[in-house]
Amino acid sequence: MKKLPIVIFLVILMVIGSGCTSTQKTPTPSGIPHQKMEIASKKISGNVYVLIDPRVELVEIIYRLSDSGWYHQTGVAPEKLSVDGYGYVMGVDEYFGRYKDAKAVQMVRKLSKNGLTYDAIPRFAIHLNPETFELERNWSDMLRDRPWLAEKELNEFADAVKEFAEETNFWEFYNGHLEFYNRTIEEFLKENPNLADIPKFEEEFFGEKPKGWYIVLQTALARHSFGGWIGKGKDKEIYGFLGICHLDRFEGIPRFCPALVHEFAHSFVNPAVDRNYELFKPYESLYNPVKEKMAGMAYSDFKNMLHETLVRAFEAYYIKETEGEAAAETRLAMEKASGFYFIDDVYKAYVEKYVPSRAKYRTFDDFMPALAKVIGEVYERTNGGKEVKFETGPTVREFVEKLSEEGGIIIYDGNSSAALTLAGEIGKSLKIEAIPGKQVNEGDLKKNLVFVVLSNSSLLKELQAYMDIKVSGEEVHSEISGKTYKGSIRVFEVIRNPWSSDKLIFIIIGTEEESLRSLHAYGNLHYSIRDADSDEMLEAG
Repeated sequence: MKKLPIVIFLVILMVIGSGCTSTQKTPTPSGIPHQKMEIASKKISGNVYVLIDPRVELVEIIYRLSDSGWYHQTGVAPEKLSVDGYGYVMGVDEYFGRYKDAKAVQMVRKLSKNGLTYDAIPRFAIHLNPETFELERNWSDMLRDRPWLAEKELNEFADAVKEFAEETNFWEFYNGHLEFYNRTIEEFLKENPNLADIPKFEEEFFGEKPKGWYIVLQTALARHSFGGWIGKGKDKEIYGFLGICHLDRFEGIPRFCPALVHEFAHSFVNPAVDRNYELFKPYESLYNPVKEKMAGMAYSDFKNMLHETLVRAFEAYYIKETEGEAAAETRLAMEKASGFYFIDDVYKAYVEKYVPSRAKYRTFDDFMPALAKVIGEVYERTNGGKEVKFETGPTVREFVEKLSEEGGIIIYDGNSSAALTLAGEIGKSLKIEAIPGKQVNEGDLKKNLVFVVLSNSSLLKELQAYMDIKVSGEEVHSEISGKTYKGSIRVFEVIRNPWSSDKLIFIIIGTEEESLRSLHAYGNLHYSIRDADSDEMLEAG
């Protein structure tokens, strides 16, 4: 039986990635060769690269140095993924720590409040020259997506970033970490041997052939991955900015979220929807039934929800073609539980209308009118969304937010060494106390709780009545899907605390000792059922 390392993911994750690496003077995303420095980069096919982009590193380091609440309070600081720390960002702090008063660093607080966060950060960076960091492109794309940003302020920040790079001798730091960057790329490519197949698949599906594909590993940012693009037609450059999902406990090498299929797809879906949004605008009330849930995932309006629905339906189609129909159905069920309630309609349109009729729909853009009709049918069927009743249990994100505000404790099965170890790791990560079940008193039970138990634990019996997932011995039954699973299974579910209704409980159950060796808790999920040996997701929602 395979023993998995203990890994804690209390985050939102998402899909995949290939090759071996060296430090090369390769073409940068703008096609300009580097002359003053070497870049950690690997060309894995004709126009597909994996790299540690110095522009992205520079700007994200500036955000790290700032007192921006966005960076330090939203979980993007990568050292929070490991109880042992993260050597790379320790080096960042040591090298750049004395420059916290630099103009670029001081500007970040205001820029963050104005919305220059998440995907806007690496997208800002790729507007700069990759060698000199001078502004190289206009801001039309940034201002299109975030019209509230001020061009004057973006220009000022670009000048300040260039000044920061010169003042700190950024290239000295970057070149001093080439060995680390190259090793990071090597490990990423080993874990993703078929990486170059993804661009080919997306080119065929969306009907476009971009100039280049760039997979940018963000070594100073965790938990979030982004997509982006620059240019149009044959000059279009596609970017996938991957965030760290966990850190190797022994070697300190970051491992990146499997989000590439998703993030690349945004560079096709978003512009197609935006160009044709008038076709979808009459159906904006479909956002209302899931408004709070979407807003909690930073999808603030119907257009954002539509982008995500179309991208996630494409992911399901990719999974169908690469892993089979059953895996695609699992993904669709997970997405519906997350609030994307008409994703089945979009997926069906891809499978039954778009793919079989590519002579008619040569590009994804060509399919927009037909897709708008599909969304119109959802609108009619649901009376403009009024008849949609979307209910789900509390999510991992809700639990973590509540825990951060109110505190809580971990209760673990004292008869299981694996439960003890996992509880200890979670306790260090979340900075809360872990205690064995036999020491729990009545007052403890009225707090926000994490339970880490085996399926035969007496601690579980009282909670099972309140759970959608029933576990007995090696058998796991989902009352949501009606399916039953057997074997080495790991389950989690978030429920209301039956001893105190204003608190939450995050329950982790293993059908055997080995199944508690790791944990992947996606932030938008209420529950998850995984095969512990293969780590395959069996069901989630």
